[in-house]
Amino acid sequence: MVPELEVLLGPQPAVSELGLIETQIRLRSLLVGMVRQIAAAEHPLVLFLDDLQWADQPSLEFIGALLEESDLNGLMLIGAYRDNEVDAAHPLMRLLRPLRQPTAPGTGEPPTVLHLDNLTVVDLTDLLSDMLHTPSGAVQPLAAALYAKTEGNIFFAVEYLNALIGKEPYSPMPKADCGAGTRRLSWPGR
Repeated sequence: MVPELEVLLGPQPAVSELGLIETQIRLRSLLVGMVRQIAAAEHPLVLFLDDLQWADQPSLEFIGALLEESDLNGLMLIGAYRDNEVDAAHPLMRLLRPLRQPTAPGTGEPPTVLHLDNLTVVDLTDLLSDMLHTPSGAVQPLAAALYAKTEGNIFFAVEYLNALIGKEPYSPMPKADCGAGTRRLSWPGR
């Protein structure tokens, strides 16, 4: 799978040719075994998987196999997905459904589920104030304009900010510039 690992593991025997399903099962088993070797209580592993609403079936099956392993005590699996892009019939929801039972497979307890709402104008004001090292009152008009454009969606808010002030490290913003930033938020159109 990773020829470069031969330096650490030594020469490996050739693997036999298998059909598609058998190959997927072998790969999944190999990956679970690799995670088992890496993740331990002494050196835990945190896997963050983003945009799970777009995960393909083999990837979801791998995640399911990890979740079914009762001896992976050194693994914390964090998954993120956009709940507005999945319905009850979505493959991800079918994977998660049993995990939401009183005792999730292999853990003895259900996972923690966090629903993240959009930011409010107050949240955006605090964010801008912290980022720009500027008093809240000075950035409130900018926060209100940003909220009007993004409806508090953090991804879009950050993208607008990057477009507005560039990707350079944020520096304090003079009060006069906050008004200019508010005017510039009229683009890109939404």
